[in-house]
Amino acid sequence: FRNALTNSIQTTAAAQFALGLNLKKFVIIYPDDAYGRDLARLFARELEQKAEILATIAYPPDVKDFGPYVRNIIETDLRSRKILIPEDDVERKKLFNEYMPSFDALYLPGHAEKVGLLIPQLAFYNITGIAMIGSNNWHSPDLIERADRHAEGAVFIDGFFPESTDPMIKPVIEAYRSAYQEEPDILAAQAYDAAMMVLSL
Repeated sequence: FRNALTNSIQTTAAAQFALGLNLKKFVIIYPDDAYGRDLARLFARELEQKAEILATIAYPPDVKDFGPYVRNIIETDLRSRKILIPEDDVERKKLFNEYMPSFDALYLPGHAEKVGLLIPQLAFYNITGIAMIGSNNWHSPDLIERADRHAEGAVFIDGFFPESTDPMIKPVIEAYRSAYQEEPDILAAQAYDAAMMVLSL
């Protein structure tokens, strides 16, 4: 038995959240590592027969320039709409500058420091105003430090939310703060749950 957030649990929650917003067309961009591949696969499986996945694009975990991957998304989107992509560089650049995405949402599983670089590059190519859904590794100050205002409105899944007002959770958080003079993190929450399971038995 695993007392922790699993990839399957978080992708189910992410998909339910997205479908609850009536989002219909998705692009998945993920790091080409075990974490990214698993989350991308599980999220896509959750959307089967419920929504359209326009593109699934992997990037190397050590990449810093996301431009080629973002342009790949744009070209895939334009082709899906039967829009001809010019061979001429000037004409192509003009088309890209006028680009507006036809998809509703981005699923961006990955690590905060990389996603923090990716999100502003999406905005540079006019991929804005659509839902952005992330994974638990977004939960870091690195995301906001790098993505800044471009991350506004993005949502990510995690196993613990210390600002929760849930009556089952709030007293535990307050007791932890009082006892240790620090904020509880996900490991503290999991330790509490594990202890309560043992005590209840």
